[in-house]
Amino acid sequence: MRDDTTRMLVNRAQFDNSNETRDRIRERTPAVRAIEHTVEYLDLVGSCHGFVATLGRLVP
Repeated sequence: MRDDTTRMLVNRAQFDNSNETRDRIRERTPAVRAIEHTVEYLDLVGSCHGFVATLGRLVP
């Protein structure tokens, strides 16, 4: 797509479709939110671990 407006509109439509699909899945399957929460928590723990490991290498 050479036209920037068309590319932006297609991208927006794909994004909106993804959001609607995700919302429907969340409504049908409550366990999905718990799984997402667990993944977000693990991402946070991993980021903290990386931060502490980097500090450990920088401090000495």
